[in-house]
Formats: sequence, C-alpha cells, structure tokens
Amino acid sequence: ILAQVCASVGASWDCGSPASLWSLVAVVTGVSIAMDNTAIMTAPMDGFVESEAHHKLFLQAAQPGIWLEDPPLEFAAVLQRPSGQADAGGFKMDLDVNDGYTLQVMRFEPGPVSEWNKHHGLAKYKDIRPYDRIFQVNGQRGDSRDLLQAMKSGDHIDVLIRRPIEYKIKVVYGKAGLGLDMHTNLDGSLVLKSIKQASPFDEWNKVHWQTPVQAGDRMIEVNGHRGNAEELVHFMTKDYELNLVFAH
Repeated sequence: ILAQVCASVGASWDCGSPASLWSLVAVVTGVSIAMDNTAIMTAPMDGFVESEAHHKLFLQAAQPGIWLEDPPLEFAAVLQRPSGQADAGGFKMDLDVNDGYTLQVMRFEPGPVSEWNKHHGLAKYKDIRPYDRIFQVNGQRGDSRDLLQAMKSGDHIDVLIRRPIEYKIKVVYGKAGLGLDMHTNLDGSLVLKSIKQASPFDEWNKVHWQTPVQAGDRMIEVNGHRGNAEELVHFMTKDYELNLVFAH
C-alpha cells in the first residue's frame, strides 16, 4: 500500500527508502513516526502545508478502501476558502457541534461545498450532504472546538467526512414519557436536542454507554414506519413499546 501511495506522487519521493516511505505516511496522517530513534518531522498543524500535490496525495491516500458497488461511508474532501474569508464561516456551512467530537453539516449555501459537489457527486458518491459529519480537519481529530479552529487557517482545508450511520434501539414509555427534547429541521426531519435524566432514554444510554443516543441524531423510523417529523410523532403515540431507528 505504501508503495502504491508513493508511486502516485511521482518522483518527488524516494520510494526505495523506508525512511522516505514512513515520512510520506507522516505527511498524510499528521503523525510523527520515529525510526532508529530519529524523529521524522512533519508539517506543523498551525501552518498546514498548502500545495496542489499535497491535496492530491491526501485525496488518494485517505480513501476508506476499495468498493465496487456500495458508496463509501467515509471519504476525503478538499475545500477551497473564498478569498477574503478568514474564518470557518467562509465555507458557507451551518455546523452542529453537539456531540463534542465532530462537526455535523446541517446545511450549506452556494460556495466551496457546492463547488466540490459539482465534481464529486453522482457516480462518485463523494458529495457533501446535510447530516454528514466532519471528523478530521487538516489531520486533526478530537474536540469539535479544535476542528472549528483548524478550519480557520489556510487557503484550503483537508477534511474526512462520515455518512450518517443507522442504529436501532428499543424503549418502553416511562411514567413521565420518553424524556426526549426534539425539534423539526427545515427539511422535516425529527432531530434530538437533549435527553432528560432518569428517563427511558437516559437509562438506555447508561446501559449502552459505548453507543448512546446523542444530541443531533435523527429519528427516522418508529415501529417499522418511516416519514417526516409529524408522521413519526404520530406513530410514537400508537404503542407503549417502541422500536426506533436513529441515524448518527
């Protein structure tokens, strides 16, 4: 795999040298790797290297794997900042930071995202869509605030994006109901805002703490029925026991 990545960038790297190969990995991933007790230097995060060759390498090396029929659940994108826009708002996206470690795309206006989508949608399935989650910016992961900060530097940003993933839960109405605070988005989706303590959903999260229901997740199915927010709320009143499908 390293040899394939190295070959894709041409003669600018010595593909026959192990140190050169690991240096290539370090530039792609942002991880400094030591060989023979000698640290290989990488581009600093605060001054992320901006070059067409770098962005091309990022898009080639950050693929989630080989797929034949199924669209990728994760993919790389490079967005160009409009001139004169020095902050994250220059990318014309509304981003939700409720889960604390990703940036959820809620909507976007004509600009860098729509330009990317013109060339990477349709058969490539790499267009950025509402509810996609940005989980890496310029090699940085972790806290949502750090991701937002990383979006403020450079003429381009390299991002890794994850499609929404569906999951199922089963809950039973409690004495005080379900304990959910939800709102309806402009597209008619039913989105979770918060969960009350000691509610059925709070108890579910305590047991399933590794895969909890979180703020920003969309409810997309109630007892086998799918529809808009009004329809889902209607189906939630029909049964005492609920089999629900959310998308995170």
